[in-house]
Amino acid sequence: MEFGAAAIEELCRHLKENQPPCQRIRLTVHPANEAGVKFYTTLGFTENHVLTYGEPTFSLFLRGGNQQQGYRS
Repeated sequence: MEFGAAAIEELCRHLKENQPPCQRIRLTVHPANEAGVKFYTTLGFTENHVLTYGEPTFSLFLRGGNQQQGYRS
């Protein structure tokens, strides 16, 4: 989990510095992937209660938005 968390942290840093208009990261997790759901929610992703190709969609707000305000490093 340490490498994955570091990768997400670096992605957030990169997006904030190089893509200022980007306000959130969205991804899907296979419904049976309980470890994946736990991993992403631990990093601050929240479930959107929307299915994308049959998979739950999660978001991490980098700035703005009405939910999580970004990755807590």
